[in-house]
Amino acid sequence: MNQRKMGVILSYLSAGLATVISLLYTPLMLRLLGQSEYGVYNTALAFISYLSLMQFGLNSAFARFYARYQTANDRDGIKRLNGLYMKFYLVISCLSVLAGAVLVRYAHIFLGAKLTAAELEKTRILMRILIVNTALMFPITLFSSNITVNERYIFARLMTILKQVASPLVAIPLLLMGYDSVGIVVATTIITVVIGTCELIYCVKKLHMGISFRRVEKGLLKEILVFTSYIFIGTMVTQINWSLGRIVLASTVGAVAVAIYSVGEQLNQYYISMSTTVSDVFAPKVYRMASRGASNREFTELFTRVGRIQFLIMALISTGFIILGRDFIGKWAGEEYYHSDAYLCAVLLFVANIVHGTQYLGITILQAKNLHKFRSLFYLGLCVVNIGISIPLSKAFGPLGIALATFLIITLGTGVVMNIYYYKKAKLDIPYFWRQIISMCKGLIIPAIAGALIMMFCDTSGWLRMILFGGIYTVIYCVSVWFLSMNDYERGLIKRPVNKILAKLHLKQLP
Repeated sequence: MNQRKMGVILSYLSAGLATVISLLYTPLMLRLLGQSEYGVYNTALAFISYLSLMQFGLNSAFARFYARYQTANDRDGIKRLNGLYMKFYLVISCLSVLAGAVLVRYAHIFLGAKLTAAELEKTRILMRILIVNTALMFPITLFSSNITVNERYIFARLMTILKQVASPLVAIPLLLMGYDSVGIVVATTIITVVIGTCELIYCVKKLHMGISFRRVEKGLLKEILVFTSYIFIGTMVTQINWSLGRIVLASTVGAVAVAIYSVGEQLNQYYISMSTTVSDVFAPKVYRMASRGASNREFTELFTRVGRIQFLIMALISTGFIILGRDFIGKWAGEEYYHSDAYLCAVLLFVANIVHGTQYLGITILQAKNLHKFRSLFYLGLCVVNIGISIPLSKAFGPLGIALATFLIITLGTGVVMNIYYYKKAKLDIPYFWRQIISMCKGLIIPAIAGALIMMFCDTSGWLRMILFGGIYTVIYCVSVWFLSMNDYERGLIKRPVNKILAKLHLKQLP
């Protein structure tokens, strides 16, 4: 099995493991911290997350230009590209420390109205530690980028899994020792250093990664900066849209509202991670396709093939959550969240992201074709609209108002405008894409009926009942889509590895 297939498998394992760990870890954190400090913790994360924008989209540009040198078999060009990027990241690390210091100094201007003096001081402490963590992450990015563009997905995903397991194992003892939210961010920083060191060693020993600080060819620096400027805008807009809700709620409602919204948003982040799993693995291939001048039909076929798989996964998760989500949140986050708007916030965010997640590879295709300028500028405009509607909606409806604003923005942006742009400018056959997706929906009818019956007639409270009915629904869904939605290629993705295992066990193989 090649690196790409193993990458997909390990990526889903990683995403699933991250979800399970967090589902177990978050309730403990909520109970040890309490709603107020959990809200403070998420507010600090939201603020410092903006420092990651200082990467300016360099990571995506690296994959594009690395593919160019790789296609030309230019090893010296790759070394000079690595050297240029190391200089970029070291400068950005220094700038992030300075920008973070300003955020800490003036945090009271943004948050002082609704946070108490103690909450504000704790927020500042957390922000200082997170600034150090962010500054360390920038140069480490160069090594993780080299691993990814060389499609060494097995090692990359194993490092991700190690980080996922290590984070709670280090943080929980610190929490129990009384370090509260400070213990969590200290643990995150320690793990960042350890994982970064492992990636550095792998790049040097296994990839024989070279770095040259000699001058790059004329025009490359300008080309990179122009290309990344629009990726930066797009990344900035995405970061603002996902962090905006917590900051607006902290300033207009309070820390408890942030905690309620954060529960729904955190579940949505797990949901999104499932949608990006396949697309991220295919990103280097997309850039190589663009470098060799692949046809629009080739891009459409890949876009559709990946989109179909992602749709099946996201439909299972979203429909399953609609059926069991409220009881799940009540048991997972606490009884007080069962009666809150956390469930409705999550449902709105899940539904909004179905189209976005299904077409996630389209973003990479636009970047590979150097057509991402429009998307970045359009989403920048939507971001301004989001800010404009989030404030009054949060005052009127609290956390649910923020989720509604995000739902409207994503539906308009991805569901309507970007599909037109994919068709008109990127020359992707969007009518063909949606015919393929819609043809799969007949396999969702039986699960939808089963789900409605479970919601109307079954008691799903309690972990055992949730697991039982969740398992029954999953079996019904998988059988239905196997016969009514999936094509031979998709069934083959499952049958081939299963048959290999059955053959080794001397058992009858699947037909």
